[in-house]
Amino acid sequence: MNIIQALILGAIQGLTEFIPISSSGHLIVFPNLLGWEAQPLAFDTTLHLGTALALIVFFWKDITEMVIGNRRMGWLIVAGSVPAAILGFLFEEQIELMFRSVNSVASILIVGSLLMFVAERMGNWVKNKDIDLRGSVIVGLFQSLALLPGFSRSGATISGGMLLGLSREKAARFSFLLSIPIVVGAGLFKVIDSAGALDAVGTTPLAVGFFSSFLVGLFAIKFMLNFLKDKGLNAFIVYRIVLALFLLFIAI
Repeated sequence: MNIIQALILGAIQGLTEFIPISSSGHLIVFPNLLGWEAQPLAFDTTLHLGTALALIVFFWKDITEMVIGNRRMGWLIVAGSVPAAILGFLFEEQIELMFRSVNSVASILIVGSLLMFVAERMGNWVKNKDIDLRGSVIVGLFQSLALLPGFSRSGATISGGMLLGLSREKAARFSFLLSIPIVVGAGLFKVIDSAGALDAVGTTPLAVGFFSSFLVGLFAIKFMLNFLKDKGLNAFIVYRIVLALFLLFIAI
């Protein structure tokens, strides 16, 4: 892998982790379309750590408040992280290997779009509730869908929050906070577990990919929070469906 490839893949990860179009799906699809050799999962993990750092930096004030002030929100994040942590520990490796084809990603993109469509329609009826313990666990179950490449962690959890009556902006903010423990924990575990594979990629591409995903991730978080203040998910639904149909067409 060269530096340009690492830079592009890092930017794709940073953008698509927070915009609800699936980071894992795009990290599979784009190298295929560009004819690049498939990058090891360990490299994808490094990119996820870059976006995890973006989350920590962007929401540092919220994180410190949860630790020393609003501990209720901190416990809601912990409770919401449990479903994905358990299911990820048990099944993530098998799922990644089973659904890493372009056809699988295309199909899951469509299924995720249907969920977002339903959430967008129902979000017009139920207004501006606050998250509680039951809701945090339910949104955590939606987060588990992100184990499937093509589903989108942010798309699943924002949709879950909206179905529970949160506003788009509240759902997005809770979605991003909820992803911090899972992304950081899973990323560190995978990096430790696959240290040998990281050596094969090279230090420079790893560093370039990491900082690319971090910087673009900061921009993507700010963009999504501002975008959802007065706009919905429809543009992302259309993009996902168009991309899925294109992928299915070229796979024929």
